[in-house]
Formats: sequence, C-alpha cells, structure tokens
Amino acid sequence: DRDVTGVQTCALPISTRLANDRQMPEFFAELYREWDREPDLAVALQRAQLSWRRRNPTADWAGFRLFEP
Repeated sequence: DRDVTGVQTCALPISTRLANDRQMPEFFAELYREWDREPDLAVALQRAQLSWRRRNPTADWAGFRLFEP
C-alpha cells in the first residue's frame, strides 16, 4: 500500500505472463521513478512502459497490467 494524498491504494502492477527476471529490476526502478513524479499509478505505469519500450524495444514492456482488487 502507498499513501497518496491521504488515500491508501491497493493497486498492483502485475505481469500477465512470465517476465524476464534479469530485466524486471530496471523496469520497476523506472516505474517507481515515474510514480514519485506522478501520483496516479496507472499513468506512472504507462509512462514507465513507454520509456522502457523506447530503450528496450525487444523487452516485454507490455506484459504488465494494473490490478485493483
């Protein structure tokens, strides 16, 4: 959970398929950098995916979705 402007969120970025474990730390570092600048996790995920796609076109950037239980 993360406290964003006084509201707790339970959204989770989840891979819809197997992910390359060697690439994921860099992807999630990008996601958290984006999330620090953008409180909306969906927007931060989209920005991280676009950035990741530009830098790593063969990586599985599209395999993540935001899950909100």
